[in-house]
Amino acid sequence: MQEDCECLFTLLDKKKSVEGSPGRAPSSLTSAHHRNTNKVGVTPDDDPEGAWTRVGPITDALSGEEYVSVSYIKPVLHLFNNTVLTAADDDTELTKDMKRIILEYLNEKYLDPETVDLLDMASLVDPLFKDTYVADDRQEFYLKYWKYCLYV
Repeated sequence: MQEDCECLFTLLDKKKSVEGSPGRAPSSLTSAHHRNTNKVGVTPDDDPEGAWTRVGPITDALSGEEYVSVSYIKPVLHLFNNTVLTAADDDTELTKDMKRIILEYLNEKYLDPETVDLLDMASLVDPLFKDTYVADDRQEFYLKYWKYCLYV
């Protein structure tokens, strides 16, 4: 697991040095004590199964540098969990580990009930997504909540 994380952070550092800063990772993830780039032989040309090609535009969209839209988080998480970062039979072990680590991190990050409520409500009111990414039982709860808020 430690080596997997080191590979991921080394690859992220190499990618950043080649292309500039595609997005900002939290400093706690990129600080020197979390990785040791001398132990891992990853070159800037390494792109396991096109991972950067597929994930890059999505992370750029979520970076919020040009606009802020929390309503995109639930759909993007759904896309990551069901399409982009699912392990394929022809993936290398490094690619599978990277996908698993990224998914675990993202899913854990947005697991807090208050955060889930915020993301669900933002997605519900966005005309692009409506109720597509919100559980049916939660939709009913939010509708009752909004009606209550309107009449109080």
